[in-house]
Amino acid sequence: MGIGRPFLGAALIALVTAGCGGAGSGDNAHRPADTAPPRSGKELPVAITSAEPDLLTAKTLLSALPPEPADDAAFTEQVLWTMRKNTVAMVGIPRKTSAACEGGKVSEEPGETTRCTVTYNGVKVPWSIRFEEPAGGLKPYDITHGSRAVLTVKSVHGK
Repeated sequence: MGIGRPFLGAALIALVTAGCGGAGSGDNAHRPADTAPPRSGKELPVAITSAEPDLLTAKTLLSALPPEPADDAAFTEQVLWTMRKNTVAMVGIPRKTSAACEGGKVSEEPGETTRCTVTYNGVKVPWSIRFEEPAGGLKPYDITHGSRAVLTVKSVHGK
């Protein structure tokens, strides 16, 4: 009977210490579910204290651009307006834009790619348009932006 009590005491100590360690313990073990984990990494170079008032809305997007070209406007003019609209939407903040294509015009020849550039507040954003083979009476095309996008502190962290 002398072995039972020391064994019971050792078993109790083992159970208590096992509950204090292991895979479940750490920073997240006793933190309430509605709190954030501890911060790590570097502090942002710009303090974000609230939402920025000039972030883009559907209304401000259109007001940041010249009027949309009429349906009978030249195709190049329509495409350049669309690229400008997509650039402002990408950034999220209305600013001055301009746009131009190589050769001054979009080629509508199947298989040809026309490279265009939208300048957003001084930053050049490459775009391209490529026409595919006609399908029936349709002339399908793709407008894609190149390897450069514009991000601002306000659009990334201001919401």
